[in-house]
Amino acid sequence: MQAPDSESSYALIESFIVLYEMTGKDEWLLAAREQAAQFATWIVSYDYRFPEKSTFGRLGMRATGTCWANGQNRHSTPGICTGSGDALLRLYRATGQVVYLELLRDIAQTSPQYLSRADRPLQAMDHGKLIDQKPGWIMERVQMSDWETPYLPIGELYHSSSSWCEAALMLSSTEIPGLYVQPDTGFAWTFDHIDAQVLTHSGDTVTVRLTNRTPFPARVHTLVESSTDTHRPLGFTAIAECPMIELAAAETREVAFDARHRLSAAVGSHSSGRWQS
Repeated sequence: MQAPDSESSYALIESFIVLYEMTGKDEWLLAAREQAAQFATWIVSYDYRFPEKSTFGRLGMRATGTCWANGQNRHSTPGICTGSGDALLRLYRATGQVVYLELLRDIAQTSPQYLSRADRPLQAMDHGKLIDQKPGWIMERVQMSDWETPYLPIGELYHSSSSWCEAALMLSSTEIPGLYVQPDTGFAWTFDHIDAQVLTHSGDTVTVRLTNRTPFPARVHTLVESSTDTHRPLGFTAIAECPMIELAAAETREVAFDARHRLSAAVGSHSSGRWQS
């Protein structure tokens, strides 16, 4: 009961930024920024070198963006318990500070690699033996210390799933856009596993080259707004109402965005303050 924890730290950011959005009072924005600086200290900022023969070592797992749960546990976790981190996007919209987007991208991009999939099952310890995790399972331990050795060595998992990790990953998918664009400033930022390169920017129009370098098709929720829109509360269902850009595996596309939120690829239009897909 006396161990500080990252969950409370993140929850305070969310509380403060929502209070700022609702009241417009700078005191809440200052509190959110100070709390975000503290919360960042809970996020792993480097890729730990797992033992080569461990499960994580064999798969080349990256630790950057994982989150230390509290001052008692000796492992980090794939995601925030239990949240997507979207308060950091809200904080960026209120401040224009890209550092919050960088922190959020680290967190959002690291979690999927710890999900066991049918085409890439993670192996886990079960009574001293390694067996495959079930598809869809995601275990909370990113083991970077020997605190549970010999029961759970560095770079290994228990044969189980953590419901809060699954919830955090689902929240990331529904609350964080895969692509964020401000046409009037020529700014584009990706959270999904795609690349975005600004090709041209003139007035309120920007053309972005999108590249999917993965072997999987990508369905990317795209949040497009002008710099003046950032002063309005985002709303808790904003991402669900955003249009979807689909990219095939290894596909590259050029998409034009304008300040009226229209995409040249005709994936959506903006009407009455809401996206209509």
